[in-house]
Amino acid sequence: MKLSQENIDKLVSTGLYYKDGEQGHCRNGTYTWREYEGRYYMLDTYWTSDRHSIELTDENLESFQMVMDFDKVNSIDSCFFFDYAEDKRFKFGVDSGGWTYGKCFIVKGAKPSRDIKRLHLIDSIESAKRKIENETRELETLDSSEYYE
Repeated sequence: MKLSQENIDKLVSTGLYYKDGEQGHCRNGTYTWREYEGRYYMLDTYWTSDRHSIELTDENLESFQMVMDFDKVNSIDSCFFFDYAEDKRFKFGVDSGGWTYGKCFIVKGAKPSRDIKRLHLIDSIESAKRKIENETRELETLDSSEYYE
């Protein structure tokens, strides 16, 4: 069965789709779509060949959920991923890296979260205080320690 025009109109050309319960290759479970000779296919993001595609029909379209629009995000290095609010960041297995080495994205125009930065700074300050306390204790007991010459 073919995909109806109503459902074709729902497809976003720059969308990334996820199929719940579908692992795909390298456990990605993520897809982009393509039209070929009047038929529409979801392509596993690990592969771009038709061999690993799923033909879209009115019956199976709803099993694919659009999770991200590539036109509305920027790719970022994973070391900055957690600097952004949860609703501004995405991580998906979109190629041979799978979920283990997924790609990180943020909403275009998003800035790092002030609240998250504040928590990182507070944690860093508390950690530094503990280190100073521990090293001060060690310094105070250094002369009485039999461990050193």
